[in-house]
Amino acid sequence: MNALPPELIALIVEALPEGRDCLADCSLVGSQFKELCQRRIFANIRLCCGPSERGGFISCVAAASHLDEFPHLAAYIKEIELFLPEPDTPESELEVLASILRRLNDIHAARLLYGSWNRLSDPLREVTVLFGVAHVPPELIHRSLWRASSLSLDLLPDLFPTDQLPAATEIPHLRSLAIRSSSGVYPIILASPRCLRVLRSLCIQEKAEVMSLALSLVGFCSSALEQLTIVYDGALALQNPHNMNRLPPHLQNLHHLEICLRTVKASSISSSWVVPEILSNLIGQLTMPALRTLRIQLNIRTWNYLEPAYGLPSSMQALDRVFEELLHDGVVIDLVAQYYYSYPFGVTAGDEKLLRRHVNAFSLIMRRGLATSVEKGLKLDARGSQ
Repeated sequence: MNALPPELIALIVEALPEGRDCLADCSLVGSQFKELCQRRIFANIRLCCGPSERGGFISCVAAASHLDEFPHLAAYIKEIELFLPEPDTPESELEVLASILRRLNDIHAARLLYGSWNRLSDPLREVTVLFGVAHVPPELIHRSLWRASSLSLDLLPDLFPTDQLPAATEIPHLRSLAIRSSSGVYPIILASPRCLRVLRSLCIQEKAEVMSLALSLVGFCSSALEQLTIVYDGALALQNPHNMNRLPPHLQNLHHLEICLRTVKASSISSSWVVPEILSNLIGQLTMPALRTLRIQLNIRTWNYLEPAYGLPSSMQALDRVFEELLHDGVVIDLVAQYYYSYPFGVTAGDEKLLRRHVNAFSLIMRRGLATSVEKGLKLDARGSQ
């Protein structure tokens, strides 16, 4: 099989499925197949500390032993997913982990998951995902903002000091940024907002009280941004919606906008419902000439004893006009309402019928409140949880 042209062998290996078993079997065909298959098998690895293996993760001790036996494999590793050490991890395992990281000189992407950073002595060069990690050095986030092309920051609520951050002299590469429940990272980003200059995709998921600060990031990438997702967590009983929900007035290249309100109480849908005003304030004054799609998702929670009794505020008229103007400009608008029970266990057939009554009542009242928009083509989809 090694007599085949190298280009053909490369195409064969590239066409193989992702499963390691298939690649391992193919590596036995010949020496040229072996190297190419190993490069794919070890291109990304998932490491964890501890005696037991987590689902899909390899223990650091086992990985170090394998690299000791086959040291050339370290050069093939381009992506690493690391379940960070817990406080009770023995020092001996931390030393093993550090020895592995010292061998990885060409990491392109790193995912750091849960655990404590301050027990990891060797910082990774570039991080693309931080998920629920405690004690993250602000320098690591700052460096990743400038060097990574895609970055996800999840569950990082701690406040990080920014007075010691180095001055950024690099050209920004960041094209995609997702921030979820990570209020502590905004001071780092706002300390050097030029890193957002070429951002194309931004996803923000925060509680309402943090959203004003989070949305301020959009102003630094308003000329380049093409896709924006805004997810509100928690209660929406805002005292002053006018000051809480603002975007820069001009988003010249924005193609897709998605707004999700994850915790809407069915009992709040009345003459004092704040959602229409939130949406109008958020998008009503925007200039978005390139916008193609607008999706609004409402996750509505109710109880199995609550009958539908809905009303709409006067602010619904303003929202109807906002939608009408966007539809006139050719924007496709989807408004999706997903109903859930706050306590979904033990749901009976009667409960399901009640949920359908809520869905039907909401759909009816929204079609009345947004009558002009519905007539012009707004797609309204109200459904119960599956």
